[in-house]
Amino acid sequence: LRSNLLKIDGVPWIVASDAYIYPDSGKVEIQPGGKMTTLTNARIVADTVSKYHVINRAEVNILGRKEYRAKGFYEYNVPGHEQEIWFEQIVGTRVGPGRMSEKASVTRASAEIKPEDGFFMGDHFEYFGTIELSAEKPLLKFKGFARMQSETLPGRHWFSIDCEADRNNLVLPFDTPKNYEGQPLATGFYLSKETGNPYPRIMMPLYFRRDRPLLPVTGVIRYEPSLRRFVMGDSARVLGNALTGNMLVYYDRNRKVEGSGKIGLGSGLQFVSVDAAGTIETEFSGEIVDSTLGITTGRKEIRAEVMAGIRLHLPDNLLRLMLLDFQSETFGTDYIVYATDIAFYQRAVATLFPMEDKNIQNAVSNLAGGTLQLPGKLNKYTLLFSKIPLRWDPDYQSFISTEDKLGLVSIAGEMFNRQVKAYVEFKMPSNGQDRLYVYLESPAGYYYFFGF
Repeated sequence: LRSNLLKIDGVPWIVASDAYIYPDSGKVEIQPGGKMTTLTNARIVADTVSKYHVINRAEVNILGRKEYRAKGFYEYNVPGHEQEIWFEQIVGTRVGPGRMSEKASVTRASAEIKPEDGFFMGDHFEYFGTIELSAEKPLLKFKGFARMQSETLPGRHWFSIDCEADRNNLVLPFDTPKNYEGQPLATGFYLSKETGNPYPRIMMPLYFRRDRPLLPVTGVIRYEPSLRRFVMGDSARVLGNALTGNMLVYYDRNRKVEGSGKIGLGSGLQFVSVDAAGTIETEFSGEIVDSTLGITTGRKEIRAEVMAGIRLHLPDNLLRLMLLDFQSETFGTDYIVYATDIAFYQRAVATLFPMEDKNIQNAVSNLAGGTLQLPGKLNKYTLLFSKIPLRWDPDYQSFISTEDKLGLVSIAGEMFNRQVKAYVEFKMPSNGQDRLYVYLESPAGYYYFFGF
């Protein structure tokens, strides 16, 4: 006491602001005037109610019952990486509106992560930028740039994020992200106006900003370690069991890219229209030519399978004759077997038709039993095909059907549900002057060809 320095042992914790502060070895010193000596190697647990966050090896200055300043280490381990966040600014103070004496005192902290730190915010996602801690919230907030960890994905880019994130179940939202240089990044399948060919994007700039979207993808991105794949797309599909919404999957082990949802075929058509839903896939290949664009020298085949609804402007008399021709002689024709790929057909029908209608809901449910019936009042397509296998032909700049028989679901809204000889071509040249060609052969042997 002669030195006016009060040394206290056996102090289990001190409550300051909304945090428990645990002194190292339970020792505390009070200096003349009541100022507490800076605590070293202390532990902070915040807040006192939820205890979401623990900061270790902290240096703490307790300024009062509702106020403290500190710095320390926050353990942040993710699969394959044991790491810590250095929170250089930890503040417990009063915040919010009202009188100072009535304000709640809360703990806030912030840290800066640099690219060279090699920090991982979750499984297979690197990060640099700002990290913020709010004691009353269980998750940390990240405002900066993330990047997919992949040894096979060419031209990886840092993409902007601003969200709270759960390291144990990391799901990152994205809409219109940009890279560190400020370039817009895209995800999905696109058609190049320069090369005239489709190509995939996964958090990469488009070859050219005016390239046509075939399957644009926004929503959320996550990594699934059991399948070694990244999944991106509509949150209701990625995180739930929704039938609608666009989604993209990248398989890290073999560079395969699979997209599914509404596919933009024939977007440049005039006087006729096409609605398509299904899948599109390819693989990344070749060496990087431009690290900014991520253009590759190799060209891999683009394949797709779509349910396609086509609206043609045909005379009513021709439609009636055509329908009568197909319905009059069906002996020897095979029914469409929906049971072979129920999930595909359910997603496609839900995408092309209004799922809020009970008739469509019933149609989707009945597909589980291998049948499809659509009400004519909702089926406005001249021709509805069940599943057209397609491949991109770079010479024709077209998606062309690859099998000689296709499932014809309906004609002018009337259900048919049989396999017929057919050929379909969706020509999508780089000048945007799309064309559609459809060839059909009826069971009676009559031929129909439409070109628009």
